[in-house]
Amino acid sequence: MYEHIWRAFKGHQERQGDSARAACGLDGIHSIHISRYERNQTIPSVDVIKKLADVLEVSVDDLVYGADQEKAKAKIQDSELLSMFSKAQQLNDTDKEAIKAMLKAFIFQKDMQQQLAK
Repeated sequence: MYEHIWRAFKGHQERQGDSARAACGLDGIHSIHISRYERNQTIPSVDVIKKLADVLEVSVDDLVYGADQEKAKAKIQDSELLSMFSKAQQLNDTDKEAIKAMLKAFIFQKDMQQQLAK
């Protein structure tokens, strides 16, 4: 669950070229604890996650659960469908609403077909 945290943390370290504590400004957290967090041996406290989020300049939600794109990738296995949704995200609001309406209608039709087949 905390993989996103450590990917972001490691990316920040690589960009900064500093040690783990200095890279995150986590002077109050011992490097042994950071190492344990990275290896999933222990779960960081809410305070530690908040400090990391502040230093990395991301929300706690994005740090813990990943960015929206990562969340979508985790839930949508069809890469073509994921690509289409990513492209649709760039459309104007009117076009997005049209796509949503078409999807709702299609899903409703499939749901009705399943219900009638029972």
